[in-house]
Amino acid sequence: MPKVKQKVIKFPLEVIGELDRLVQPGKRTEFVVEATKEKLERVKLGEALAKTAGSLKSEDYPEFATSEDVAKWVRELRQRDFSRDRAE
Repeated sequence: MPKVKQKVIKFPLEVIGELDRLVQPGKRTEFVVEATKEKLERVKLGEALAKTAGSLKSEDYPEFATSEDVAKWVRELRQRDFSRDRAE
């Protein structure tokens, strides 16, 4: 079992009301922890995207010049037969 630490966090009354209504007693801590983990992952992803934004230069990837070009590339990639690649 992981180490835990108790933390006092203030919630708006409307959030507490919905939590009490929708999540059964005994499961609320797990619910809040999981929701917090999900939100933290989104924040970390946003940080990573912000940090790497602009790292790919458009002149190096002319095949991705427009959103239509990217969609075409994705369609072609999805149509590829990857079973051949795995067998080798």
